[in-house]
Amino acid sequence: MLQKGWRCLDCTVCEGCGKPHDESRLILCDECDISFHIYCLDPPLEEVPQGAWKCKWCIVCVTCGATSPGIVDGCAWQNNYSQCAACASLEMCPACSISYTDGELILQCAYCERFVQSQQSVFVESCQSSNILFMHCLEVRMFLPLL
Repeated sequence: MLQKGWRCLDCTVCEGCGKPHDESRLILCDECDISFHIYCLDPPLEEVPQGAWKCKWCIVCVTCGATSPGIVDGCAWQNNYSQCAACASLEMCPACSISYTDGELILQCAYCERFVQSQQSVFVESCQSSNILFMHCLEVRMFLPLL
């Protein structure tokens, strides 16, 4: 990484590769003015985001204050990089991409903290030491050791 901080437009380079070329795919953080090509980010972006964008050092969930999109592979920042996966899942089911209706029962995964509609397939396990049932979304099931 190059030295972080503001640069004039003539001196703006990608902090990932250090090159100034391909300006149409070079994005600037709205907080600290660091810049990256969309393909030099980890993970890379498919296209230049519309509206505001913040780098991984400046991004924060506006709902809960998290600085990570989630703890499971596949969790990504939602709603134009303004919400973590768990907070965004309070508005729309990540399993089926359908918004919840008023009064609908939703369940929260005990591991990744995302919410899903109650009719979505979930994995329920019991903790032998506490006799408590834990619901895990199917994406998490692949990563959990069997009790």
